[in-house]
Amino acid sequence: MGTRVVLGLDIGGANLKAATPDGRAVSVPFPLWKQPDRLPAALAALAAQFPDATELGVTMTGELCDCFETKRQGVNAILDATEHAAAGRPVRVWGTDGAFHTVADARAKHLTVAAANWHALATFAGRYAPSGGAMLIDIGSTTSDMIPLTAGIPYTHGTTDRDRLQMRELVYAGVRRTPVFAVYTDRVCAELFATTADVYVVLGLLSEDPADTDTANGRPLMVEHALTRLARVLGADREELADDHLIHFAARVHDRFRASLTEAARAAYYDRQTVAAPETVIVSGAGEFLARQVATRVFESMTADRVVSLNDELGPQVSACAPAYAVAVLAAEAGSGEPATAVPRSPELRSPMIVVKVGGSLYDWPRLGPALRAFVASLAPAPVLLVPGGGDFADAVRRLHGVHGLTEERSHWLALESLGAAGSFLRALAPGAEFTGYPDPDPPAPVGVLDAFFFTHAYTSLPHTWEVTTDSIAARAAVVWQADRLILLKSINVPPETPWDEAAERGWVDGYFTRALADFTGVVEAVNLRTWGGQPSSG
Repeated sequence: MGTRVVLGLDIGGANLKAATPDGRAVSVPFPLWKQPDRLPAALAALAAQFPDATELGVTMTGELCDCFETKRQGVNAILDATEHAAAGRPVRVWGTDGAFHTVADARAKHLTVAAANWHALATFAGRYAPSGGAMLIDIGSTTSDMIPLTAGIPYTHGTTDRDRLQMRELVYAGVRRTPVFAVYTDRVCAELFATTADVYVVLGLLSEDPADTDTANGRPLMVEHALTRLARVLGADREELADDHLIHFAARVHDRFRASLTEAARAAYYDRQTVAAPETVIVSGAGEFLARQVATRVFESMTADRVVSLNDELGPQVSACAPAYAVAVLAAEAGSGEPATAVPRSPELRSPMIVVKVGGSLYDWPRLGPALRAFVASLAPAPVLLVPGGGDFADAVRRLHGVHGLTEERSHWLALESLGAAGSFLRALAPGAEFTGYPDPDPPAPVGVLDAFFFTHAYTSLPHTWEVTTDSIAARAAVVWQADRLILLKSINVPPETPWDEAAERGWVDGYFTRALADFTGVVEAVNLRTWGGQPSSG
């Protein structure tokens, strides 16, 4: 058997990028929106530069190009072109669920693999910040990503472009292709007269390139032409405005853009339910120089040695193709077996963990507070992770699902978000409990409350259907935390010897529960908290 070589492809709307784990990388300009029919040939030509590649790992953003009527059509067109370029070699596609997918699965879950290159890059970059809080600030030619990390895992609210834009985790502006009027709106012409590339060439932060004519007026990316283009933005020309005036204008555009990115990064990191103290900032992209400036403004106490540059770590050629390199490394590390996920091995905990799922059926019980506190106390000194049930919070989403005809996947994500409120409710009943979304070898409190939205997004590939409830989420948490016990607190009696598949048939646990338990080796039990007598729970 020959040597296994993974070729990573990052298929964007303006550039095609390829890289291998051994550090070979190539980027070629390709305006996909202008010539989608040429994509198969362009990808085949790019792949031909790596004749030793035995399989392909793929991520994409090009599906958003307006040559496609829908993202679904764009994803399928890109997958068609990728299969053509693969010429029979295996293809795996990275998704925002932190897993590789077959081409067939990617077609069926097009929104999971659409615009996923940021997630591949963040998952790879997490190895530079394996503990505590961190942020990846990736400023590219067209877009900027502000990606919080916790224990090396992407910790975002959004996964799609639309949701990430709303949460400030994605800013659709970069250091090359963005029209100046998109970042500086005061008394300027809203025409494509100049781009941010002109701003940064004039300021000396990007290099001149006489061969680059992908500019607003088709003239080379040189300071002389950039100044002419910037004058047009002000409704003038260089006979009317001195060069010093135009250089000052470029500086003002830069200041305005940097301020907006700083505001976005601060919101993306701190406007969250669980905020770990920032320990590391990772900067990358064509605008890494700007990412550094944003980092020092958002995290003012961050020392220079805690800022990791992917350009320094990988070299400029590989860094320019960072998502392609990331997906190549992730696919290579996954091996040739089952699709790999972003889930790292959990660190060993200091003492046996007990995961306790608090059923939503208990939320209307007036004695829930004292009963829950007594039950948790009975488990001491073991650390406890409380998993909130959905209860009325998830039921509200179910009603909206029926009324408004939302997709099941979208409704399931909304239900997961509603568990944030359920978790805050449990924290109110258990003073001192702290939100957590990942295994911590040194937890800040003996009682944690699961941040179910983050955990499900970062650590599992559970189906997003109503068959999966917090019973299954608790089971997966027990696996990831390497817990000794999983206890389901309910309002009913489940006979101790009942097989869990039978319990699922009877509706006592959800239909996915037994599959979620597949890798759990500890003890599982159900306790009717309403009739629990206050004695220590036995395994």
